[in-house]
Amino acid sequence: MPITFLLFLLFVFCALIGPLAILSVAWAMCSPRWRQWGFYSAKFGLIFALLFCVAAEFVRIVLANGAERSAFSVAMASSAGFTMGIIGAYLWKKTKRSLKTVHAGDT
Repeated sequence: MPITFLLFLLFVFCALIGPLAILSVAWAMCSPRWRQWGFYSAKFGLIFALLFCVAAEFVRIVLANGAERSAFSVAMASSAGFTMGIIGAYLWKKTKRSLKTVHAGDT
């Protein structure tokens, strides 16, 4: 399978689980134990959602195929971006924590 098809499948999967990701972040923001993580992942999610929407609009402009923008395509792009942002926030925190433990052993 070509890598572009796998990336497309990843994008669609992230767009489909986007509503669940939004609900999980909302739950984390209401829970006292996970509140900080909820705000952190919501920030990453919103940034990535905005980037995905801008990228989708840029691709639409560059291709100039005359198709009008639909609400469904914007929702798919923002949902996939939000989910990717949450995954990115989780990976960033894990990597940062593991690097701290590695460097703490050097001293």
